Amino acid sequence: MRIPEVPDNEAERLAALHATGLLHTPAEARFDRITRLARQLFGVQSAVISLVADDYQWFKSRQGLDVCQTSREISFCGHAILQDSIFLVEDARLDPRFADNPLVTGGPCIAFYAAAPLSIADDQRIGTLCVLDPQPRQPDAGTLQALRDLADLAEVEISRQQLQDQLQRAELAEQRLHWVIEGTHVGTWEWNVQSGETVFNQRWAEMVGYRLEELAPISIETWTSLAHPDDLQLSGQALGKHFSGESDYYDVICRMRHRDGHWVWVHDRGRLVSRTAAGEPLLMAGTHADVTDQVQARLALEQSESQFRTLVGNIPGITYRCLHDEHWTMLYISGEVDPLSGYPADEFIGNRVRSYQSIIHPDEHARLEREVGGAIARGAPWEVEYRVCHRDGTVRWAKERGTPVFDEQGQLQYMDGFILDITREKQLQLDRDNYLEALSESEQRLRGLFDLSPIGIALNDLNTGQFVQVNAALLAPTGYTEEEFLGLSYWEVTPIEYEDAERLQLISLRETGRYGPFEKEYLRKDGSRYPVLLNGMLVTDAGGRELIWSMIEDISERKRIDRMKNEFISTISHELRTPLTAVSGALSLLASGAAGELPGSAKTMVELADRNSQRLLLLISDLLDMEKLLAGKMPINVQEHRLATLLDEAIETMQPYAGQFSVSLKLGPVASEARVRVDAPRFQQIMANLLSNAIKFSPPQSRVDVELASAAGRWLVRVRDQGPGIPLEFQPQIFQKFVQADASDRRSRSGTGLGLAITHALCQRMGIEISFSSTPGEGTEFVLGIPAVGDAC
Repeated sequence: MRIPEVPDNEAERLAALHATGLLHTPAEARFDRITRLARQLFGVQSAVISLVADDYQWFKSRQGLDVCQTSREISFCGHAILQDSIFLVEDARLDPRFADNPLVTGGPCIAFYAAAPLSIADDQRIGTLCVLDPQPRQPDAGTLQALRDLADLAEVEISRQQLQDQLQRAELAEQRLHWVIEGTHVGTWEWNVQSGETVFNQRWAEMVGYRLEELAPISIETWTSLAHPDDLQLSGQALGKHFSGESDYYDVICRMRHRDGHWVWVHDRGRLVSRTAAGEPLLMAGTHADVTDQVQARLALEQSESQFRTLVGNIPGITYRCLHDEHWTMLYISGEVDPLSGYPADEFIGNRVRSYQSIIHPDEHARLEREVGGAIARGAPWEVEYRVCHRDGTVRWAKERGTPVFDEQGQLQYMDGFILDITREKQLQLDRDNYLEALSESEQRLRGLFDLSPIGIALNDLNTGQFVQVNAALLAPTGYTEEEFLGLSYWEVTPIEYEDAERLQLISLRETGRYGPFEKEYLRKDGSRYPVLLNGMLVTDAGGRELIWSMIEDISERKRIDRMKNEFISTISHELRTPLTAVSGALSLLASGAAGELPGSAKTMVELADRNSQRLLLLISDLLDMEKLLAGKMPINVQEHRLATLLDEAIETMQPYAGQFSVSLKLGPVASEARVRVDAPRFQQIMANLLSNAIKFSPPQSRVDVELASAAGRWLVRVRDQGPGIPLEFQPQIFQKFVQADASDRRSRSGTGLGLAITHALCQRMGIEISFSSTPGEGTEFVLGIPAVGDAC
C-alpha cells in the first residue's frame, strides 16, 4: 500500500480548510444533494464529500457509507488532492497503490474510485467529491466531466457559505456600530410601530433616487408605497415573527421602486429596541443596504448553475489529446475509453499502466501509422476505422476523427480527436452481410426447387393479375414460351365461366392471406383446356408490391384416372345389378318359404345370404347414384311441396329402421305454411341418409329429433342425435366418398361410405345448404337450409 504524500503547501491548505468552518459540522442538504446526484449519475454504492485534515479524512456528506472518517494514511482522497485533474482508479484490486489497502480488502471493499478535487482560496485543495463502488468501473469522459461539474458546484457552495459567513459577520459588526457611526453609506431607519412615524437618513432616500426632503411627509406609508407589492407580504410575515419572538431580527431582502422606474434590491434588516408597558412593539431600528449587485450576481449564478445542471450528462464518444509517438501517449482521454477497451482512462494518461497503442489490434498498426502519419504530414484531419482489443478478449471496432495541432513555428504539439465505438454498427453490418449471404443461398435453393418442381409455380401481381415469374412445370402443358406467358395475366388463361369463382378466391386471399384449394381450367395457347388445382398465398416483395404465390397442379391425369375409375364402377355396377337382383329375389323367395320349409341350418344360411345380397344391392344403388350425380345424368324434378308432408313421410318411412336399434324418432312442430321447391324422392333420399346415420350412431333407448326453424329466407331442418359425435380429425372429410369415421364402423354398422357424399351432391343440385356441428361425446346435428317459397319464412 502506498501512503499518500503530503503536499508542499500543506500548512496553507489546512488553514484554508479550517477557515471554511465545515469540519465536524452537521450534514447539510446543499451538499447531500450533490452527493446524491453523483451517486445516481455513476450508479455506484457510495458518494462522499471528503475533507482531508492533518491526519484523517472526514466526510462532510456521505451517501451509502456508514463511517464518517478514516485515517489519512489509508485514504484514497489523500492521493486525489495531489493533482488538479480527476483521480480515477478503475479497479483498486489491480492497482499496486491500493491492492492491499484495508479499504479495498475490507469494508467498504473499494474497487472503483473516482474523485474530483475541491479547491478554494487560491487553489487550496481541501478535499474531494468522490464516488466509490465494490465493482470495477470504466466511466466515460462525459460522466467524469459531470463529476467535475458537480465538484464545481460543491466548491461554489463552500465559497458561497464562506461569503455568507463573512456577510453575516459584517452585518453584525454594522449593527453594533450603527448607533455610534454616522455618515455611513447604508440607509438607516427608525420606526415607531405604534404611531407609524419613521425617520430615514439621506442614504435611505438616495437608494431609490430621491433626496430625503422629496419624500416628505415621511411615514411608514413612504416605505410601503415604494416597496414591491409582492414583497410586502414577505415583510409582514418577517415582522410578525420578530414581534412574536420567533426571530431575533427582522431580516428580508426586498425590492423598492427607483425613481427611474426600475427595481432596487434592498437588504432590510432591523430589530425591535423597545416595547410599550403592555409589551406591544414600540420602537424599531434598522438599515437598508443596496444589494442589487449581489442579488443579480446570485441570480446569475443560480441561472448558470441551472444551465450547468441541464448540460450535465453523458457525452457519447471518447475525446482525447495525445502525442504523435510510437505509443500514442495520451495527455488526456475521456472515460468513454473504458467501455471500448475495458480499461480506465487514467491508465492510459501518460502511459501510466498501458499505452493506447497497446490496445489497438496488431494488424492495424502499420496501416494506421501510414494514414494518420500522412494526414499529419499534410496538416490535414483524418478519419480511420480500426479494431481494438478489449480487456475481456473480444475485439471492438472504433472510428476515429482527429486533427493535428501545430505551434506558431509549425511544430506538431499534439493531436486532438474523437473516437466512437462502432462495434454495434459493424456487427449489424456483419449480420446484414451474413443475412444477405444466407438469403442468397436460400434463394438459390428455392430457385432450384422452383425450377425442378414437378408442380407448376407462379408469381402474379395481385392488382393486375400479370404473371411475374413461372417455372417450367407450369409452362409445359400451356404451349406458351416463358416470354409469351409472362405477357399474360391469370384472367387471360382462365375460361370466362370461372370468373365468379375466381373472384371469390381473390376475396378469400385478401381477407385471409390464402386461397384454395380451388379447381378450374386453364386455356392452352391453341385454345384447348386442361384442369388445374390451385393453392396460394399473399406475399409482399421488398418494394411493398402485393403478389400472389401459387402452386398450380395439372390434374389432367388425375381427372383421367377418376373418369376411368367412375366408368369402371359404373360398368361393374350395371353388370352386377341385373344378376344380383335375380339372385337377391331368389334368395328372398327361398327365405320366405316359397320353395318349401328349409331346414334350420339352411334357412339361417339363406337368410344371411339374403341380407348380404340386399346390402350389395344398396351399395350398387349408391354407386350408380353417385355415378349419375358426378356425370350430371341424375334427373332432378323440382316441384313445390308442403314441407310438413315431406317430413312426416320421412319419419314414417324410417320408423321401422329406428325400431331395430331401439331408437325413437321425434318430429317437432312444423309450420303448416312451410313450402319448398325440391325433388320429393331425392329429398326423401337425403332425409333417409341423415336419419339412418343418426339412428345407427345413437345408443339404444335414445332419441333422434327432427326440428324446423326459419332464418334469412330459408327453412332450417335440423336432425340431431345423441350419439358419440364425429371425431374432430374426421370432420373435414365428412362429405367425401367412401369414408367412415374408423374401420370399426364398417364392421359394427352397415354402410357404404357414400351416403353423405350423395346427400351433399343432391343438396347442391337442389340449392340446399347442408352443414353440421358435432362435439365428440355429445352427439351430432345436421342442418338443411332449404330456400323458402313465398313470404312464409
